[in-house]
Amino acid sequence: MASTPSETQGLIEAGSAAVRRGDRERGRTLLLQAVERDESNAEAWWWLSQAVDDPADIQVALENTLTLEPGHIEARVRLDQLRAAPPPSAPAPASESQWQSLLPSVPQEPDDGIDDPLQCVYCGRPTQAEDRKCPHCGQGLFVRVQASRDSAFLRLGLLLLGVDIAAGLIELGTPLLALSALQGGARAGLEIFAQVPGVSLVLGDFLNLTASTASLLAYGLGLRVLILVAGLIGLTQRWVWAYYATLAALAADVLLNIFLLFGGYVGAGPGVLNLGLALALLYLIGASYQEFSVTWERLLTQPDPRAHSAGAFHKLGHDYSRAGMWALAVAQWRKAVGLAPKEATYYKHLGLGYARNRARVVLRESAGLRDVLLELARDARDVTQWLRTATPTLPGRFRVAELADLSDIQARFAARRWLLERGATSQKLNDDLCDRLVEMARDASTPTLQAFPGIDVVRRNGMIAVK
Repeated sequence: MASTPSETQGLIEAGSAAVRRGDRERGRTLLLQAVERDESNAEAWWWLSQAVDDPADIQVALENTLTLEPGHIEARVRLDQLRAAPPPSAPAPASESQWQSLLPSVPQEPDDGIDDPLQCVYCGRPTQAEDRKCPHCGQGLFVRVQASRDSAFLRLGLLLLGVDIAAGLIELGTPLLALSALQGGARAGLEIFAQVPGVSLVLGDFLNLTASTASLLAYGLGLRVLILVAGLIGLTQRWVWAYYATLAALAADVLLNIFLLFGGYVGAGPGVLNLGLALALLYLIGASYQEFSVTWERLLTQPDPRAHSAGAFHKLGHDYSRAGMWALAVAQWRKAVGLAPKEATYYKHLGLGYARNRARVVLRESAGLRDVLLELARDARDVTQWLRTATPTLPGRFRVAELADLSDIQARFAARRWLLERGATSQKLNDDLCDRLVEMARDASTPTLQAFPGIDVVRRNGMIAVK
């Protein structure tokens, strides 16, 4: 968030004053705004450490203070005291209730379980190295991977395969010229062309081919070119089936070229070239088997070695979370936090990942709680659907009574919908802002001009509209 130093300093002074007079909640709010505006302000972090309650939050604020100002004696002393203090005792258990009776008794996980690379990449629960599937969530723990993708044999083979296709097109000229000569009209010209030195070496004795032989050769050589083109595409895409199919096609191509060459059906030049290329390709493609050898690899819950920066680990975490691999996503976000400890967004997503995996364990082991929450979700959906149909849509300029006379839940829904339709920023629109618009309609003593995210709203003569 862009701000001037004076604005940040003003927030720090107001927040520290609130802390000193005992209003820690107000001070915490102001100081959080200050560190959001300027994360490199040691004074803001120091006062924030005195405004938060959670020991972990206090430690983070103190560590940030010392990172920015290593000579801060008070922060150093307080951090040492915090680290030396014994862990807080567990709070006394609350009285039994309907919700508590639905919660399962889940044993506490070991402290180092989060670092176990053999935990399930999906649910984060412990597995054994030999497990093919997670015994808890049933997801597969192995993936198919290719051993190599950078073989010199294959690169040269693909180049020669392209040359072989070009030579095959030249070889296809023999039966096509023969068919043209057999039509009669062009035979005289082709007989003169056949006398040119070197033509017989390339095209062979094409004038003596019969119509049936020339047609069969044309279809066969054309099919050969198409098969080689398909093989070239398949090998380029690293398709395993294309590898074996191309090897079989090249073996057949060797036999075909021997037959055509010694039978005199094609010119000696293209025949020898295609035979040599087929033999060379058979060796090169066969030697590049590692490019197509597929093995099964165990998925490990650890930072991805492909990433080298906090942003890259953060992005990979989102990729894995979209694939349902939440434990693996947490591992990436933990690495991102370690590389960029001042980036608040990384902490947010890491916390969501932790909470989601823990909630999955609780819900899986408590069918009663899961059913209650599902029923609650269905009720919430029904209420939302009722609000959509029963709440009137406010026009662009409406009378205050149209909003003020609605029930509280309908008024908030109508206010949110009206603000969004008028262009308010949806990401920043919360219930408090919607209630402020409702209050603007119900209470004439409220300001007549108020700012909302992205728009300004004015009340004039009993009417409300966007300014």
